Amino acid sequence: MFLKVTIFMILMGVALVPAAQAGQQMMATSLIPDVSAYIQVRGTYGNIGPAATTFTGDGFQIRRAKVILTGKTVDHLSYRFQFIGRSDLPSPQLQDAYIVYDRFTFAQFVAGQMVPPFGRERLTPDWQIYSIERSLISNNLVPSSQTLARDIGIEAKGDVLNKTFEYAVGLYNGTGANTIPSHNTNSNFLSVARIVCNPLKGDAETYTPGVSIGASVSYRKANGLINLSNILNSSLPFTGTDFRYGVDGEIRYRGFSFIGEYMRAFLRSSDQMIKSVTSDGYYLQAAYFVTPYLQPMAEYQTFNPDTFIASTKNEKWLTAGLNYYIVGDTFKLMADYTFERFGKLEAGNTDIARVQLQVMF
Repeated sequence: MFLKVTIFMILMGVALVPAAQAGQQMMATSLIPDVSAYIQVRGTYGNIGPAATTFTGDGFQIRRAKVILTGKTVDHLSYRFQFIGRSDLPSPQLQDAYIVYDRFTFAQFVAGQMVPPFGRERLTPDWQIYSIERSLISNNLVPSSQTLARDIGIEAKGDVLNKTFEYAVGLYNGTGANTIPSHNTNSNFLSVARIVCNPLKGDAETYTPGVSIGASVSYRKANGLINLSNILNSSLPFTGTDFRYGVDGEIRYRGFSFIGEYMRAFLRSSDQMIKSVTSDGYYLQAAYFVTPYLQPMAEYQTFNPDTFIASTKNEKWLTAGLNYYIVGDTFKLMADYTFERFGKLEAGNTDIARVQLQVMF
């Protein structure tokens, strides 16, 4: 019902043409949006262990099929709607639905459903990342990671000193995408803040390196949240405090890039049925364009669902991949092989090969 109402509202908005200034020549500002789309078709083969939450088994799947509508209504006011379809979703779902007010040079104000500003990789579009799949920490430790990585709220973001420093702060429901809090699942809002320092911006023409360093933090006092099972290993509602932080960095020089990120989450339960958890992990990723079209990449990552339980420690993944940019990101072929070791449970290891074709329209 929520999706149907949203689509109806979009179609109504597209059909409207506002009147122009009174007493002057009439003008019409079209609200018809720019429409773009892309699809990622993936083939998977291998031995899949219990930690491989993003893998669905041997065969082919539509990993992502997205339709994006963007446009401007009046000066300094723009909007974005994004819908996603996947093989594992029963129907298409609304991802992004927000408006942006950019009247000021130092700040933009955003309201609606969006990605909270936590983590470098999560804020990078999936069509632009160098790995076929995002890291374990992005899929598990980012707030709202289990609900399309989106939440409903308000945000202010901007930059100073010619983008030497970038910032973003936001306040969200804390209950994830396409939901509103009820009286018995109120999370008392999710607060998120992020700052990025770019001491060296880099220039491809002059071969100067680029360096970027970021940090993110989030906090909420949860009451009956049910979307934390990736960390808690339980579907029971969580009540307590949820504090997370992350640090990240990126170096680019000519065709080489090196990206690293670390995250840690502290979930302190006030319910004896749910234990408190401290979870963390990191990834290191390197990639290099040997030609303008060919880019090998390698990534090492770890994820500890609970740092105080020995059997869950040392979950290590090593991925080697090769990306072929046939027509940039518009038409791209990616392939990789992942070796995963799930703690000390050798029977639960994952060895998997993936191929993904991306086409943008």
